[in-house]
Amino acid sequence: MRTEQRLATPTRPRAVLAWIVLLWAGFYASFALARPPLLDDADSVHAEVAREMLLRHDYVTLYANGIRYLEKAPLLYWSMAACLKVFSALGLTGPMARTVAVRLPLAFAVLALALVCESFARRMFRSRRAGLYAALILLSSFGIFIFTRITIPDAMVCLWITTALWCFWRTEEAPAVRQTRFAAPAVRPTRFAPNDWAQSHVRIFCWAFGASCALNVLTKGLIGVVFPVGAVAIYLVLSRGWARAWGRVKELYPWSTVAVFLVIAAPWHMLAGLANPTQGQPTPF
Repeated sequence: MRTEQRLATPTRPRAVLAWIVLLWAGFYASFALARPPLLDDADSVHAEVAREMLLRHDYVTLYANGIRYLEKAPLLYWSMAACLKVFSALGLTGPMARTVAVRLPLAFAVLALALVCESFARRMFRSRRAGLYAALILLSSFGIFIFTRITIPDAMVCLWITTALWCFWRTEEAPAVRQTRFAAPAVRPTRFAPNDWAQSHVRIFCWAFGASCALNVLTKGLIGVVFPVGAVAIYLVLSRGWARAWGRVKELYPWSTVAVFLVIAAPWHMLAGLANPTQGQPTPF
């Protein structure tokens, strides 16, 4: 019983959620959405890409001022275009409304990132206070705030990497949870195999890991899969050695996880390649 209490993860209190949302609203969902105005650099260019996406009804090939803009992944621009579409449907088409619309996706990304960090710290340290501190530190971080004043996808990249690592951490928790959950025969009958509960959740978290990497690829490119997979690989090798690390990888449903990754990440790349067959090919000077 003591082991089970020690390994139990505390739930998130409503007060913690309220503090997170309140601090996020004060820093990211109030004045910060409209001030400062969009700058004549990355801000205006990226907002223009989202605007032309709606004008052209082309969600595959990105354009900026009528020129193909294929060096960027599309997820940030899709989310900005969706917000512009909603604001337009509500009749909010002024300059300030459009500024708010293009900054909303990054603001929501920071809120999601704070909630993931809170869950990560709370589960890792088995402490509600650790989760709250992690979220408050992130929301009060000067770097996060500055990088969301410009419409660049870095906050989203941080969200997907953190989510991927959180999913992997949940797979590492499964053996400990399985031991406590099925330790007492009086609670679970012996015919109820441990894998029936724990492994089903491991599969889900592995697929979520692949989905997070895929969304990151659609946000920033190849680093979206290289960084989280590299971090997991280094951790497995350092903590288990080469042989046991490879054995652990086999337990994490690698083929179905890769399939989930490809189902999400591959279609846009294939469609963009088919729509722009002459791009990316070397030409003579």
